[in-house]
Amino acid sequence: EDSYFDIQIKTDFLNEIKNSKSNKKPFEIKLFLNKANEAWKCWKSNLPIKNFKNLGIFEPLIFKFIKKKSEWWIKKAYVLREKIRRGMILDKITMKKNLGRISRLWFKSEQKKQFEYIENGPFFSEKQVDSLTIIFSKWLDLCQFKKIHFPLFLGKKE
Repeated sequence: EDSYFDIQIKTDFLNEIKNSKSNKKPFEIKLFLNKANEAWKCWKSNLPIKNFKNLGIFEPLIFKFIKKKSEWWIKKAYVLREKIRRGMILDKITMKKNLGRISRLWFKSEQKKQFEYIENGPFFSEKQVDSLTIIFSKWLDLCQFKKIHFPLFLGKKE
């Protein structure tokens, strides 16, 4: 089922290229397929897409291809997960594939959160951090928190 959809989506894009006004040579179509496969592998492994300079008309088509295939891939992962949850699928291979897909999606979302955190900076301002430390120290005083004294190792020669 996966391979049939993959073939169908590729033929749709190849027909779109062939029906465009500019005449494309066979090696350019092969270049499109190679770059589309490479971009898909980069998307799945959550790596930045590289080597996409000077592609001209192919660049928007490749991103359209990735968008369409990724939407299908994500939808299929969640549909299968729901079937597994309901107990409809007992095939071990399908369950392993689905676990891999869900894991990849989880890692992608976590990495996206981390990049957003790095880009936007910390969520507390300096004033908020100061007020939090003051509140924490007052709370420790109210709880009558006692300091833990650790032994000094200056006098020992062991």
